[in-house]
Amino acid sequence: LGDGETNICSSSFHAAAVCAGAGCYAVDRVMQIGGPKRVFVPCRPPGHHAGPSGQVADDAGRLSPSQGFCLLNSVAIAAAYARYNYKGILQRIAIIDFDAHYGDGTAACVMNLRPRYRLRNAGFGVQFSTLSYKPWLDETDPENVSSLTGPTPPSDCPLGVLCLHPLAGRRVLP
Repeated sequence: LGDGETNICSSSFHAAAVCAGAGCYAVDRVMQIGGPKRVFVPCRPPGHHAGPSGQVADDAGRLSPSQGFCLLNSVAIAAAYARYNYKGILQRIAIIDFDAHYGDGTAACVMNLRPRYRLRNAGFGVQFSTLSYKPWLDETDPENVSSLTGPTPPSDCPLGVLCLHPLAGRRVLP
């Protein structure tokens, strides 16, 4: 994928889609009357480095140096699935990423629920600004979806460990 570590083959997308589907199935199981109260979906690739449009870029438009084997963000897909399919039942969704390093893709998916402008590189030293906005359900997404990820957060995280990323685009301590 251009990051030097994420090799793909003809079955890669299928594997990522199965992982995302497993997350959606887990949501359905938990939401069933009499279903389990908790689920754990141990899938590879995990997806937490895959952003709303693939590889994540920082605010300056620089692409993340690693895609971490992530093609689809399974947990963000499952959260969006839950938000849409159980909109009359679920009020809030929190994504907790306990991997050994920062899930930049999940944070980008959650932060992208609120409209904001991003600086993009067009190459040859040319940059341009684009509106970045991909809602999951409606205008209430920013107040009802958040992500907790760690432990290598962006430089503006005050604790330097875990940061809560509410959709409002601000970072709040957990």
